[in-house]
Amino acid sequence: MKRLLAKRKVLYLSKEYQPGEELPASDPIMVEAWLQANSARWDEPIQVASGKSTGRKGTA
Repeated sequence: MKRLLAKRKVLYLSKEYQPGEELPASDPIMVEAWLQANSARWDEPIQVASGKSTGRKGTA
């Protein structure tokens, strides 16, 4: 699922979001304004090409 992340400090509805924090994406007018002002960006999850993960790290 895509997340909307702040690129700089954003004050919205009396809450201050720091860079890297997820912004609420429920208001399409504000989402568009943040994107136009370069204050936010969409972050999409990284797709793993190998398929399912076993959840194990470095087992040999």
